[in-house]
Amino acid sequence: MPATSARRHAESRGAALAQGAGWAMVFAVRFADFGGLHLFAGFAPITAGVARARLAVGAAALALLAGSVGASAQTVPLRYNGFGLPGLIDMPSARMMPDAEIAASLGTIANHVRLTAAFQVTPWALGAFRYSVRPNGVTVGQTDHDRSIDVRLRFARQDEIGFDAVVGIRDMAGVTKFSSEYVAFTRSTGPAEWTAGMGWGRLGSYGSFRNPLAVLFPSFATRPSGTTGRGGIPEVGRWFHGPAALFGGVSWQIGPRLKGIVEYSSDAYATETANGVFTHRSPLNFALSWQIDPSASATLAWMYGDTIGLGFTATINPERPPAPGSLARAPQPVVPRPSPWVVPAAWSIAWTRQPQAEAVLRDNLAKLFAPEGLRLD
Repeated sequence: MPATSARRHAESRGAALAQGAGWAMVFAVRFADFGGLHLFAGFAPITAGVARARLAVGAAALALLAGSVGASAQTVPLRYNGFGLPGLIDMPSARMMPDAEIAASLGTIANHVRLTAAFQVTPWALGAFRYSVRPNGVTVGQTDHDRSIDVRLRFARQDEIGFDAVVGIRDMAGVTKFSSEYVAFTRSTGPAEWTAGMGWGRLGSYGSFRNPLAVLFPSFATRPSGTTGRGGIPEVGRWFHGPAALFGGVSWQIGPRLKGIVEYSSDAYATETANGVFTHRSPLNFALSWQIDPSASATLAWMYGDTIGLGFTATINPERPPAPGSLARAPQPVVPRPSPWVVPAAWSIAWTRQPQAEAVLRDNLAKLFAPEGLRLD
């Protein structure tokens, strides 16, 4: 099909779907060098209650992902969000850790403390375990403790199609305090890294709209509540169900170690706001991230127009140990002298009185140093 006809056909199909589902859809259409058609869609409700600016921001952010196929891969150093995974500030991104990387993170926001251990299982699969402590919100002085598991899978890379793309599940087997799912797209362009995505669950709680998946599967329009038993069981029937929302942001490498981040969050923090933990005044978050050294970073953030967020991450990778090993020959071992009660002669200093003792000692030491590439001056 010619490029012009393909464009018209895609636009007419998109308009028909939007009309039937009651949604406004914005398409960024781009034809790659090989003649293929790429569509990036941003969804927003056409009903009252959501400003048109949100639709414009979401669609523009998604359009920025339309880069050239075969474009240069990630050029911005990796950073970790408040949940201990590669991301913006509170939102996820489509970045993955280097293969075999292990990351330990500490994040805080409004008396929430999150301890996360993440591991890049394969180049396309990332897993994490998190332990969270947060104010109870009901009984003063009491806290809730929660354990959760995250999974992120990559299905496209920037060096292949022009951007990274992932699908992820947060808190897939806890008591669903942070239960959410998302798809995210990230593109690096020089010092900047652009991210846009769509979330469900907590990530679909601010500026939400009807689930686009409900167009094909009506049951996806609502999200079941509650947990099975005491929790700890994957709630598969909840995944990607219920209202959805857009999120996005950009990080900018200001200097060799300093990075600035701005994000639009789709998490309303409804429970925390209702319980008076903090007030969600704005979906915009701002942060500065400092790369302490290649394996550690710290973040300071102003979040939701009301509170400060702090984060620290340390990483290690067995494929790049801090002190690399070597296959070179080991140095000459030091042989301890035997006990003077066993070999008294080993402790004798009579050799120091022999003629040219110093010269003999130097010659013998020089012979031992030579195989190691050392020279005795």
